[in-house]
Amino acid sequence: MSEAALWQLAKKGIFGHLIRIENTSGSGTPDVHACFKGHETWIELKTAKGKWLHFRSSQISWFHKRVIGHDGACAVLWRDKDELCIAAARNVCCKLDYAIPAKDRKSCKIPTEKIEHEKFKKPWNWQKISEKLYGHIYKN
Repeated sequence: MSEAALWQLAKKGIFGHLIRIENTSGSGTPDVHACFKGHETWIELKTAKGKWLHFRSSQISWFHKRVIGHDGACAVLWRDKDELCIAAARNVCCKLDYAIPAKDRKSCKIPTEKIEHEKFKKPWNWQKISEKLYGHIYKN
């Protein structure tokens, strides 16, 4: 599934007001900003290549600044066959020991099995998916 197709699926199912962010917003900025009942989160959409997720160095840097540095909310969403997978960006940052850098050193790939994540099988329960994306703040 392409990232564009994942966006089409996500914007129809995830609760709240979602905006796709263009690359001009800043290097490494996640693809989607979402807001529901006054709570906000960022979502990075990924197309898994086999059992790997690829990240640009700028994305990893953004995760560190926002999530590790300022306790911001951000998740990574990808589709694996008939499952949607969600990982907190914090869980990506914690698995950099498993990252394999690209030759140009501007990106890396991390095996999905090493990233703590939750899987949602078809038919997708968009309420549960939304709860996972917005985290504990969703329930307030």
